Amino acid sequence: MDDGWEVSGAADFEVNLDDMEPDASRRDLPLARIRLDYAMIMNDAWQTRTVHLQLTTRNPKKRQTCTQSVRREGIWKHKSGNMVPEFWFLEGIYQFTLDTTPAMRVQQVRAVALAVGQAQELEAVSLNLPDFSVDPVEIWLNRTAEASDEHLTTNGGLSIESHITVGHAGLVANQEGVWTRSAESGPFASSWVARRPCDSQCVTSRT
Repeated sequence: MDDGWEVSGAADFEVNLDDMEPDASRRDLPLARIRLDYAMIMNDAWQTRTVHLQLTTRNPKKRQTCTQSVRREGIWKHKSGNMVPEFWFLEGIYQFTLDTTPAMRVQQVRAVALAVGQAQELEAVSLNLPDFSVDPVEIWLNRTAEASDEHLTTNGGLSIESHITVGHAGLVANQEGVWTRSAESGPFASSWVARRPCDSQCVTSRT
């Protein structure tokens, strides 16, 4: 087995089905509880090699999977169902991110290993749910304190700025105002108490 890292976890959140399935004849659809299981394998430089995602809803009951892989030369392949397109516009990008959860920021935090007061810009592949489409985005990381980072994500002129607190092993503990990580595991664990996205996550060495 090659040296490297694996990040895996699960995110639980609620979405408005009116937003996911717009239909003028069907309004006021219920909130859907969604579970996202993710696993990302990286090399020892924290560059993405494989990403596997599974999106599950209970009502309506539905399961979708997606696998992405990155060759050593930085060429991405994306598989969802029977679709296996090549994304030439992502060539040379090795970082990966999800808007749904900041938990994946551990990859950028560990890859650049900033000292307090330092900042760096990174290019990453962002995956959009629920259609599994992808976009290249710019991420600006600024380490403001020993356990805190600020990041600015820019995608097509849309900028999102947020503050994250980083704990043990570079794991994101919370994103100010919108998200918190939970040590509890299992379907929909504790995420519905605060009605915010909630993750259980681990990072393991593959050496």
